[in-house]
Amino acid sequence: MHGRSRCTFASAVVRANRTFTASLRRFATPLLRSGVFSLLGERAGVRAAGRVRFLSVFAVAVLATTSMAVLATTSMAEAQARARFDLPPQPLADSLRAVGSQTNVNVLFDPPLVAGHQAPALKGEYTSSQAFTLLLVGTGITYELMNEHTVVLAESTGMSGSASPGAAAGKPPRSGKNERAEGFGDRLQVAQVDQRDNANPSASGQGADEKKPTLEEIVVTAQKREESVQSVPLAITVLASEQLQRQGVQTIADLSRMSSSLEFTAQGASPGGGAFVRGIGTASNSLTKNATGSVSIVLDGVVLGNASISDIFDIDRIEILRGPQGTLFGSSVSAGVISVITKAPDLRDASVNVAAEYASGDLGSEYQRSSLRTAVNLPINDISGLRVALHSDENSGLFHNVYQDASSSDRSTGARARYLLAPSDDLAINLIADYNRAENDGMAMPPSTYRYAPPGSPLAASLAACGVTPSDSNFESCSESRNTSTQTDRGVSAQIDWSVLDDATITSISSWRQADTVQLGDILAIPFSIVTNCTAPNCLPLFRILSGRPGDLQTQKRTQYSQELRLTSSSNKHVEWVAGLYYQHYKLDDDSPGFLTFNTPVGPVSANTPIYANVSSSEYAGFGNVTWYLNDATRLIAGVRYTHSEISEDRIDPFATGNQNVYSLSTSNSKPSWRVGTQHDFNADTMAYVTVSTGYKSALISDNLQNGSQMFVVAPELPINYEIGIKKSLLENRLAVNADIFYQEVKDYQGQYCSPTNQGTILCLPSSVSSVITKGIELDVFGRPVKGLIVNLSGIYNPAKFPGGFQGSDRSDLGGKQLYYASKTKVTLSAEQSLPLTDRYSFIIGADYTYRSEQLQYTSALPQYIAPATNVFNARLGVTTDSWSLYIFGRNLGNEEVTRQISATGHQQGGLTQVFDTSSRRLVGLQLEAKL
Repeated sequence: MHGRSRCTFASAVVRANRTFTASLRRFATPLLRSGVFSLLGERAGVRAAGRVRFLSVFAVAVLATTSMAVLATTSMAEAQARARFDLPPQPLADSLRAVGSQTNVNVLFDPPLVAGHQAPALKGEYTSSQAFTLLLVGTGITYELMNEHTVVLAESTGMSGSASPGAAAGKPPRSGKNERAEGFGDRLQVAQVDQRDNANPSASGQGADEKKPTLEEIVVTAQKREESVQSVPLAITVLASEQLQRQGVQTIADLSRMSSSLEFTAQGASPGGGAFVRGIGTASNSLTKNATGSVSIVLDGVVLGNASISDIFDIDRIEILRGPQGTLFGSSVSAGVISVITKAPDLRDASVNVAAEYASGDLGSEYQRSSLRTAVNLPINDISGLRVALHSDENSGLFHNVYQDASSSDRSTGARARYLLAPSDDLAINLIADYNRAENDGMAMPPSTYRYAPPGSPLAASLAACGVTPSDSNFESCSESRNTSTQTDRGVSAQIDWSVLDDATITSISSWRQADTVQLGDILAIPFSIVTNCTAPNCLPLFRILSGRPGDLQTQKRTQYSQELRLTSSSNKHVEWVAGLYYQHYKLDDDSPGFLTFNTPVGPVSANTPIYANVSSSEYAGFGNVTWYLNDATRLIAGVRYTHSEISEDRIDPFATGNQNVYSLSTSNSKPSWRVGTQHDFNADTMAYVTVSTGYKSALISDNLQNGSQMFVVAPELPINYEIGIKKSLLENRLAVNADIFYQEVKDYQGQYCSPTNQGTILCLPSSVSSVITKGIELDVFGRPVKGLIVNLSGIYNPAKFPGGFQGSDRSDLGGKQLYYASKTKVTLSAEQSLPLTDRYSFIIGADYTYRSEQLQYTSALPQYIAPATNVFNARLGVTTDSWSLYIFGRNLGNEEVTRQISATGHQQGGLTQVFDTSSRRLVGLQLEAKL
């Protein structure tokens, strides 16, 4: 078929399908008018089964009168075969011709559309749709499946690549970027590769012996647009839904066992989630009510700040961005960002997903766990859908209160509803509402136990009288108070993505969040009756310190509003840019009653110790980022953000000050953040980048009024990071190796300084460390090196040191010592092998390993504050099909005691406490996953 006959045939094809959708008419009409088509291939033979399922559902809903024809087309396409490709890097037009020829698919396009585009190497066995998807990644070109015979290419109107404008917000693509029936939210694969091949080889075409495993494209939004993770000039780790499920991730803190650069302090002990990246974080929020974290948690595009979350469920992927991200994500990201993206509604298929876990002592566990998580996806019509996710998790018996002979129990329940309206390819509206409630009964939050008591001390005698032995493996406490803690998180957000002028997208994200905490904790956990014969000051001066008191619990109410408005260019491979405005307002209402009791020669004396505080902060920012293509291989990167922050606090502390006076202080700062760099594609498999980036963490106010202290301002934290990275695919695209070298200096690092008081306690105040340097090497390796095998390796070497002359809380010299929560070496390794049993069933064997070198967890040079190196092993065995899986799993099989925090006891010199969580004890159980 040549010349005029090609054009005639192409026009006929387009006219025959013109009534399919309004978007398709807009797509095809310019091509018809141009009169210039290129017809590649001969006859139709193969099509992507997943894509055709989408087209069939869409056609039935919109074109009921032609359902017989559509279903006939679908039936032929569902039986599609795969073709083997071995195409070198070459002009895109040549690769398209080759794919069309090998798959017998007619490919229609306007030649100027593909001119100048270079296609990557294409090696392996794919369907035609999969081949087109891989060839068009990042080109700004999309394709439509006209019928079982024909594909038409055109310029994308979306945010980036070949996705439609709402893709990042959960709008299902109506073109070739995602042909899978699981929906847009499931595009990212476990551990950066396609886990479906392991779960069911026959379903993904691996039943053939000659099938070669290949990497699946990993799409991220780290730069506010959709891009392949291998093309983003950032150090980034992507964790997909299946990997999170496989490793039993329940909370944000669980992510530390999946990323070598990520660590967490005790839950609730630090602001904003308590994360540390490359050794940089915020050690404690007990110093001040207004501190913010150095690592930001972002939920579906909403920066959470201090209104953070703990439990995570129904997740599509998590992106961990390492290093300052101030240009695009704002303040309080001086160390990194944890971006959590939940699963969006799928407008094509109704489905129910269920995941359950059960573990108990009968199976070898050190505590009991039960978990049920489910998600229901409901397409409402062809332009809207609803997804509702629920979870209920309970862990019991992790700790034991000897005095009450009662075990701890923590429960969390939550729900999320996501509604998607996509009336056209140019508009997507996402409405999200979530609610989560976490309750802990029986232990203080965070659960703290005694690690060491000096022999012969009153603390040692008291614990011995109760039957508790302090040690680094102590999970027992001694409290006569029933400690409770409840945290309730809720929020709503609305994201609107509107494509304008066919080359830019307006995005608006509006959000409201509230986080409430109610707690009563026995801080010392020493029953008053045990020490009735001891009077101050001859032994322990304090015998009961309660955060709150029965019937009068401590409450903290955090409320946050935010609005982001940005304009993003298309991925045009010339100049790509994003510009926007951001506003956030945060408020904390803190009502913290307290109660203490101590003995005197004339009997016990009690006192109330209330604290009342109101914190208000606001942030205003304008930002922009641009990527300039010098040529097809080299890009220049530049970004800037200007942030103005305001913070104020009113505080009443009558016990510390002796009066009911209100102490107030406010401050404001304005700072620019910037990022510059370059990246270069050496070939289709190798990209390298060099960047220099800065960040900004807003000032804080020291509000501790004890011992005559006054409120004062601690300067903003200002990081600068130098980074060189390389991203490479190996073994014919079966393995990816990403590595980077970084050097980061944080000026005015917001730390703390502690000193003993005349009363025998320790007073801690915030302080600025003039300069902290963290540097090192990071390595990520992931892929499918052989059939059925998935591997993931993450490692970091990070000799991060305190500056010379820095004194710890006990006046010890920390100069030159490793930073707290910065292990010098950490490695995570995960591997999973699928072994086909029949054409339907597969046997799965998997294992995970995390090594963490010793880690300082308190501001002291004394060795007792160093948590020893740990080796944690996990394993999983199971049978899986395309609709269900059943596993037996073991986590922390060696029962390693992994501490989150080691602290000094303020009431007993030389005493130590420690904090554990569920990752610190062995868990063995059953795991069930099913899709209906």
